[in-house]
Amino acid sequence: MIDYKWPGNIRELENIIERSILMSTDSKFNLLLPAATAEKYHFFADYPTLDDMQRRCILHTLERTGGKMSGPGGAGCDIRD
Repeated sequence: MIDYKWPGNIRELENIIERSILMSTDSKFNLLLPAATAEKYHFFADYPTLDDMQRRCILHTLERTGGKMSGPGGAGCDIRD
């Protein structure tokens, strides 16, 4: 379960658990992770996170303003100023 990328939300987890229970043939619980779904969404692992994108944007803005945070020409001003 830890290695699975969980591309959906909590409903996907619920559906997988429910399906696994329904498909079990004995008293043991065997989690059935859909291989096709895991392969279908594996490319998302290469995308940057929102935190990464925000960091890049902030660093780029600070670079463009020479590290100036506020005032005319600073990172906090409209870029058109």
